[in-house]
Amino acid sequence: MSLGKATVSPSATVAGICYVTITCSVFDSSADGVIKMKRIHLLLATLAVACLVPFGAAARNLQTEAPDDSSARWGGPQVILQRTAQGATLQFDCAHAVIQQPITPDAKGDFTASGTYTPERGGPARKDSPPKDLPATFRGNITGDTMQLEITFSGDQSPLQFTLTQGKMSKLIRCR
Repeated sequence: MSLGKATVSPSATVAGICYVTITCSVFDSSADGVIKMKRIHLLLATLAVACLVPFGAAARNLQTEAPDDSSARWGGPQVILQRTAQGATLQFDCAHAVIQQPITPDAKGDFTASGTYTPERGGPARKDSPPKDLPATFRGNITGDTMQLEITFSGDQSPLQFTLTQGKMSKLIRCR
């Protein structure tokens, strides 16, 4: 059996996967000496050379639609903060929090915002003891690319303090 001619043509691109039709001419010598030409059509999910250009254009479009906004991301030991137009979300090793109003620093870089802090624990969530959102006040200062953040709670619970750096993505060790 020998390969005669092969052509590659893009069929479709769906969800970032390029489907390619490959048409091959295969010559098969049968026992009676007659050469039979068979057409084989294969549908492959692959990134073939024929799809690199359309796929690259699609990837560029995705980047313009959802740019990497590292200015909204802040990270530090045991904390990741993602600023949004509505406030921010925070992830900790064993908790998460939501700042429910925009972080608006004054001329000195100081800010105060309210939100919730939800402690978590390891293992599966128990139906009889779901995590509770605790009201919290988030106070901080932004100087350059550094944010000092303090989270305080009503009652006698000690405040939590963090130093975050703009654009830094921290590694968390989640307890759940």
